[in-house]
Amino acid sequence: MLYKTLITILIFTPVILSHIKHAPRDGKLTFTGLALKYGKVAEEYDVTTKDGYILKIYRIPGDKTKPLLLMHGILTTSDDFIIRGNDSLAVTLSNAGYDVWLGNYRGNRYSRRHITMDPDKNATFWKFGPHEHGYYDLATTIDLVLNNTGEDRLSLIGYSEGTMITYVLGAERPEYNDKIKVFIALAPICHINKMIEALPFVAKLGYDMIRFLKLFKIEELFGFDSLSGIMTRNMCSQSVGLQMCRRILLLVSGYDPDGLVKEFMPLLFEHYPAGTSMTNVEHFMQILTSKRFAKFDYGPVKNFEKYGSKIAPDYNLNKITMNIYLIAGRNDRLSVLADSRLQAKELPNVKEYFVIEKKFNHIDFLWSRQSRQVLYPKVLDILDKYR
Repeated sequence: MLYKTLITILIFTPVILSHIKHAPRDGKLTFTGLALKYGKVAEEYDVTTKDGYILKIYRIPGDKTKPLLLMHGILTTSDDFIIRGNDSLAVTLSNAGYDVWLGNYRGNRYSRRHITMDPDKNATFWKFGPHEHGYYDLATTIDLVLNNTGEDRLSLIGYSEGTMITYVLGAERPEYNDKIKVFIALAPICHINKMIEALPFVAKLGYDMIRFLKLFKIEELFGFDSLSGIMTRNMCSQSVGLQMCRRILLLVSGYDPDGLVKEFMPLLFEHYPAGTSMTNVEHFMQILTSKRFAKFDYGPVKNFEKYGSKIAPDYNLNKITMNIYLIAGRNDRLSVLADSRLQAKELPNVKEYFVIEKKFNHIDFLWSRQSRQVLYPKVLDILDKYR
């Protein structure tokens, strides 16, 4: 039955794609093109991590004494901070005079390269998750920013997985705490104990998907140029599937139809999803089901070889000494308030825990038309304290 389904998909996919209209013009633009459209000139940088991954970093130049780094979430890229145009976070911060840098960690459409490994041929390329994103990618990106600006510290804003990888960096490489003036965590992810109560079907679907992908030795998920990525973007950017995709997003992230407007959907799904690894998702599932913010669990034997313990160790949150501001959404079903409150309690240097009281969900932090009124003023106020 499974093989018949796969054969059917392979046969009819070209037919389906041939009947789909061309994407919106903005959907064809990379970050530099999007920036230019909104009156900004973006620079591109390629930087190589210590383990050989080549990352694409973007910059909207501003005051070099005010470097600010934005880090995206799972399946997204730097594009997601600018596709709302003049209502986007990147443009807002640039207009406020900041030297805005935007990271792209390994595995997405902009950072799908390595000095020796071919991502289409070498499965080892995809053996990464939030640990590698934080330990290598974020550290390398911070060093790039500081080396190019001549500053000793920068401000950092992370969204969703971008918050988790910052915790990994602060815990595993504590010297980087001193390189961050302030960290603003949007839709913060660390403990996700209560997510399973808000979305009880996620755990079962997640592990079913992982087992299925392992059966077929699939390592990349929703790659930008993969069949699954192309089909998702095309279906969800056109009227035939737009409403269904919108409902799925609102079901998972939290119901807020006024934030994610229909008119924005075609553009959104020409940039999303942008790819990640199965290992990344598997690590998230381990954190979800174990209710521990711990390193990747390889099983008792390999854990002992790698960690000196049969159990994957927890990340030591006490080592994260940077100034932290947590901003949560009242209606977020992925970063549930009970979980973000636990972060606020356990992290040693949280300056403020702020909740947006409106129907603000997980994806509203990136794509809501209301962010300009309810989120950005708070972000700018925090940053102003650390100029």
